[in-house]
Amino acid sequence: MKFCNTPFWDINQTWNTEEPDFPLCFHQTVLVYVPCLFLWLLTPVELCWINSSQSRNVLWNPINIAKFLCIGVCLILDLINLSFILVQLGTSSDIVAISDVLRSLILVCTLGLALTLTFLNKRMGLTTSAILFLFWWLLVLCFSPTFASVIRFGAIATPRPMWNMEQSVIYTFYYAFLVATAFLNCWADPPPTYWQIEKQVETPSPELFASFPSKVLFSWMNGLFKMGWKTPLNGNNMYDLKPDLMSRFLTKRWNRLKKFKMDPVAYEPKVSIYKTLGRSFWLSFLWATFFQVLTLILNQLSPQILSLLISYTTSSEPEWKGYLYMTLMVVVNMLKTLTLSHNFFMFTVIGQNVRTMLISAIYEKTFLLSSSSRRQRSVGETVNLMSIDSERVSTIIGSLNTIWYSPTVIILSLAFLWEYVGPSCLAGLGVMIILIPVNAILSAKIKKYQVINMRKKDARLEVMNEILDGIKVMKLYAWEPSFAQKVSKVRDEEVETLKKISYLGAVQTLLFNSAVFLVTLATFATYVLVDPSNILDAQKAFVSISYFNLMRVPLNQLPMLIIQAIQALVSHKRLDSFLNAPEIDEDAITNDPDNKVAIHIQDGSFAWDHDSSLQNINLKVKRGSLVAIVGQVGSGKSSLISAILGDMQKISGSVNVDGSVAYVPQQAWIQNASVRDNITFGREYFENIYKEAVKACALEEDFLILDDGDQTEIGEKGINLSGGQKQRVSLARAVYNNRDIYLFDDPLSAVDAHVGNHIFREVMSSRTGVLRNKTRVLVTHSLSVLSEVDMIIVLKNGTITEMGTYEELVSSQGAFSFFLAEYGTTLPQSLNEVEGMETFKETIDTIMLRNKNGPKHSPLTHQDEPTHVIFGQKKRRNSASSGTMGNALSLRKRKVSHDSKTKPSTERPKRKPKISRKKKLIVEEKLETKAVSIEVYLYYARAIGICVTFSILLLYAVNQGFSVGTNVWLAKWSDDPNSAIPSIRNLYLGIYGLLGGASAVTIMVVYLIVTIGGLNASTKLHNNILTTVLAAPMMFFDTNPKGRVLNRFSKDVDAVDSSVPGNFNGFFKFLFNTCGTIAIICFTNPIFIAIFIPLFVCYYFIQKVYIATSRQIKRLNSIARSPIYSLFGETLSGVVTIKAFKLQGNFIEQNHGMVDNFMASNYLNFAANRWLSIRLEMLGNVVILFASLFAVLGKDVMNPGVVGLSLSYAMQITGSLNFLIRLVSQIENNMVSVERIQEYEMDVDQEASYALVTDPSDGKTWPPQGAIRFQDYKTRYRPGLDLVLRGVTCDIEAGEKVGIVGRTGAGKSSLTMALFRMIEPASGSIFIDGVNICSLGLGFLRSHITIIPQDPVLFSGSMRQNLDPFGHFSDPDIWKALELSHLGQYVSSLKMGLDHEIAEGGSNLSVGQKQLVCLARALLRKTQILILDEATAAVDLETDDLIQTTIRKEFSECTILTIAHRLNTIMDCDKIIVLSNGIIAEMGSPSILLQDQRSIFYDMAQNAGLVYTSFTN
Repeated sequence: MKFCNTPFWDINQTWNTEEPDFPLCFHQTVLVYVPCLFLWLLTPVELCWINSSQSRNVLWNPINIAKFLCIGVCLILDLINLSFILVQLGTSSDIVAISDVLRSLILVCTLGLALTLTFLNKRMGLTTSAILFLFWWLLVLCFSPTFASVIRFGAIATPRPMWNMEQSVIYTFYYAFLVATAFLNCWADPPPTYWQIEKQVETPSPELFASFPSKVLFSWMNGLFKMGWKTPLNGNNMYDLKPDLMSRFLTKRWNRLKKFKMDPVAYEPKVSIYKTLGRSFWLSFLWATFFQVLTLILNQLSPQILSLLISYTTSSEPEWKGYLYMTLMVVVNMLKTLTLSHNFFMFTVIGQNVRTMLISAIYEKTFLLSSSSRRQRSVGETVNLMSIDSERVSTIIGSLNTIWYSPTVIILSLAFLWEYVGPSCLAGLGVMIILIPVNAILSAKIKKYQVINMRKKDARLEVMNEILDGIKVMKLYAWEPSFAQKVSKVRDEEVETLKKISYLGAVQTLLFNSAVFLVTLATFATYVLVDPSNILDAQKAFVSISYFNLMRVPLNQLPMLIIQAIQALVSHKRLDSFLNAPEIDEDAITNDPDNKVAIHIQDGSFAWDHDSSLQNINLKVKRGSLVAIVGQVGSGKSSLISAILGDMQKISGSVNVDGSVAYVPQQAWIQNASVRDNITFGREYFENIYKEAVKACALEEDFLILDDGDQTEIGEKGINLSGGQKQRVSLARAVYNNRDIYLFDDPLSAVDAHVGNHIFREVMSSRTGVLRNKTRVLVTHSLSVLSEVDMIIVLKNGTITEMGTYEELVSSQGAFSFFLAEYGTTLPQSLNEVEGMETFKETIDTIMLRNKNGPKHSPLTHQDEPTHVIFGQKKRRNSASSGTMGNALSLRKRKVSHDSKTKPSTERPKRKPKISRKKKLIVEEKLETKAVSIEVYLYYARAIGICVTFSILLLYAVNQGFSVGTNVWLAKWSDDPNSAIPSIRNLYLGIYGLLGGASAVTIMVVYLIVTIGGLNASTKLHNNILTTVLAAPMMFFDTNPKGRVLNRFSKDVDAVDSSVPGNFNGFFKFLFNTCGTIAIICFTNPIFIAIFIPLFVCYYFIQKVYIATSRQIKRLNSIARSPIYSLFGETLSGVVTIKAFKLQGNFIEQNHGMVDNFMASNYLNFAANRWLSIRLEMLGNVVILFASLFAVLGKDVMNPGVVGLSLSYAMQITGSLNFLIRLVSQIENNMVSVERIQEYEMDVDQEASYALVTDPSDGKTWPPQGAIRFQDYKTRYRPGLDLVLRGVTCDIEAGEKVGIVGRTGAGKSSLTMALFRMIEPASGSIFIDGVNICSLGLGFLRSHITIIPQDPVLFSGSMRQNLDPFGHFSDPDIWKALELSHLGQYVSSLKMGLDHEIAEGGSNLSVGQKQLVCLARALLRKTQILILDEATAAVDLETDDLIQTTIRKEFSECTILTIAHRLNTIMDCDKIIVLSNGIIAEMGSPSILLQDQRSIFYDMAQNAGLVYTSFTN
């Protein structure tokens, strides 16, 4: 018995014939074994996939029932066929061959395996199988020639059949069921009933349960496109990411696979970014590379098929071969479309995953950075790491294969070219080799400027970040021009660097666009010149052109790869520096259990940077005790708290903290969330505990004031809360979270005195506070609480000078006792009992006696005159207002009943709660839903220049003319029979060279014009948006998060700098290229016009559907990016608080959610691009189909040169159309950035004019006196809100000292903001020296009034720049201001003096020092009107006293308005204004107001301890 009864292969039967067919043996073996072998080899992969499924149980439906039936029928037919063969074998062994038996056995086993795998897929919840789908269609493909053979040569068709009747009938039915099974596999089964990850996503992506063809063609996106076509998409329409693409999953993978490298200098392990990414994604990368290899092979086949088609037109081959070549051309290009699309998509998804990993790693690293590492990096720089650097590293991933892909394409192309032009192709290779070092030099230069550019970008964003952080102070000081100039200077340097990169890029464009032409010219010239017999015919010319075009792609990719690689290397270096920055030592603080001591520091020395800030700290804080830390400004109080928190670098010693910690910082950190969310701070809401915390922190009345009570949304950094409210929310957060240890960094300084007393008694007090059983450490400047604490720690210059109980320190005759004697101005509010008061009086008398007898330690004051402690107020004998003081003091000696002082403000009659409006403070970011309007394009064109725009279009048209002319000339050359004549040959060669050279030069010129024009446009747009934002009212900054505004200046400006010009460059290039292609094809085949019309209808419809959806996805993507930056900035500013509460995990989860939301739209954007690409390239393949068809049909009438020209252009149109529509989309997507910038320029409300021609000419002396008059003044913060000042009328005389007091929300700050026109009047007027302030320019008005704000804001830069940004004052003037503000000694001790660099936000100064810098600013300006907004709340009493003395002396003739929380600072004012609910409730001198025991002011003074029972023996 033979293996086969027929020959295996017969060339005459298959190729050299008019009716081709395979031999029977080939049908029975190869066409059966190939699909079966495919399934058996890939079965282990399928089983692994089934085993890893996280879903179960697909329900039955008609499709999978039909699928099982069809497979069963095929299996039965195979068994029947096998039985026939076995019967025949029993009859005669000569009739049956071994191959017949093997074929049936193999098919039976294989179909049995396919049936088993299909059942397992259903049971394990897999709705589709790629392997089974490919198997069935491969089986159909391989059996199709056999089926055709059965139909043509079987028993049914011919009396002398190759197939007998049984085989013919069985095979006909068998093939029908095979096709049916293959088609049934095109649909997915129903979703599984059980899915393990279902709870993690709200809107599962259809991709999860899509069929394999749907995934291949991205048809699972059809639903989204249909929705986007009908109505604009919004965030609710977006699909969630697949579980394996989510941030949580990828972060776990990063942490699990994190790879370290050894630092060669420090010999410490460092995170290796690329090694970690390699370990994470190597498998995905290999799979994507497989598709790239397939694309490469298919690319190389296309010119070979083109060669066959061109040769077919000049040969006498049978017609079926022409159709075969046509089919091969179309099939190869269709397969190339699919492999290229999926290769591109896989790499973009890998890039997205890399970016997700890096963003999450950066975010998590912020919690691990040491304090010095945080200080070294600005917020702008760190945000850039997230927004730009992570993207650049992720972008390079998709281009990595270019390293081997480009040389491989070039080598293969040259190898095939050798077949056509012989050794002449080496001339082209020589040109390529010459260009390599030139590009290397250019790339090195570009890298250098890219590094500089990133630094400039960081610097610009750092300044913008500081401007947005300190916008209120900047406006109050009228410093907008100075900071605009500062930003513009950095921006100009950045643009200058970008222009240098553009010049180098233009040279690279010239080289790379001329590279293919130069290679072609060198090859053709060498070919025709070395041997006169070498004739350049159509086949050689256009096949060579096809290969040169193949080389054009890698050659064009090379400059992009070099630029991307340079950017990625720069970004990698920055990311590497950040991710390997020094971390806080987690082991520096131990948590060993100790029943008695909660905090124990032994021989501790701590530092912020290198020099120790705290030395020789020895401290034990007993469990459940209350410890106070006191000391002068800059003595290290806050540093000691930071050391306990582990936020400082421990130099030596040991620190043990036993218990959970709550931390209340000196400057309250508030999240952009509701009040309740800020208080609960990630903890579950418990109503009873919450109400107790709110009551203890005196927030109940505030909730009545706020529009939505505790559900009111707080703006960024608590912008819509007063300083006191923010601090009380911060306190309530600590109280609610119920920790073992509480660290309070001077929280009482920001609240009114009576509120401070209430908070101390209800929260901190060891007798009555809700935290009385907790361990409490309190930094304070308030002496009134010291007698109630268990231990006092006195700090000076970073060391503990004294430590003990209140009585021990008072009796020790140390520095503290003399300080207390000098500055003990506020009596302990808890000493309501007479015995307590008597004790305090005796203590004071003892200290006074020691002072008279000559103390051993000099008091901590510069005053030499004696001091009298009288009724909670220090009296100076030589005070400028001693008369007023005497009256006030005598009136303060009134006896009040014990009962009148027992309850603070919380027991006053309740305010009527406001009706909830449910208004969000932070407005939703505007989401356009229409196409980017023509106005936006015209706006950008005007920014570039109309003439420049027209010249760009003209140059592109000229360039395309040269390009088309080059190929037409080549076609003419190849068809000319006389082209071998030297003179004609040289003419063709010379003109070909001129046309190609002109094309390369024009493309370089137009590239330069577009990029430089684009940079000029982006400069204008940046300046416009900068001017607009700086001139926006405070309402804009209250309602727009900083991240949203920064997004305009970072991502949007970056897009306008680089992406938009690059997109337009590519768009015009491919637009004119496509037009030229269509013109050539229609010129060679006029009938093509009939084909192009329906194609363009389809093309237009697809791009309209695509752009409608893609545009919205891109807009949603832009909006989803801002919250990531906002959260990041918020986290950076509150990282110490978050770490203290051990809530890093909560914030990391929040970041995961935001990143997933951003990446979901990113993923859909990638998928939408591939959806479009496949459909457009299929349209392009239709063009190739008809071009090939017309070449076959017009074999006898078309010249080979025309055929070659037509087909080579048809092969290019696929890519041109694809790139064109993609660039249309990219332009629309990136023009969203221009639209967003224009939106800010056009739609953001503006303040009144900065300067007016009517401003007084005597600017230096205005206002001459400083009299202020409010006339029925009413105002509100924003339209639609209630009035905050409701008809204020009062006169303030020139030189008068006025104190402004009132409960929280009374309108104190609103009154001062109205003076600066930070809020404009709803009605009424304010006059200064008779001039209506609304008639003045804002710059003039604000620069002639001075304020010392409650929250001191400093900017990065020198001390000099912070004091005098305009450079108006001389060094002696600045030094004098520093001396008067008591900073002279500190600044002179600094190495750089006035040029000492202030860190971002003044982070290298204490809060008190920052407040003194603000005082120095006021002293420099010294205007006739001074406003103090609780300016000394953050300083110790000694410094407070010095500041008050300086203000009284230096501003003695000025009008001073003081908003006070400490009433003792305004008791010597000429006039007190008491505000209540936006109106003046009381006004008069302190003495007159205190005479009325029913007055609000009397009540406030009583609660502040300024009115009480006099001391009597």
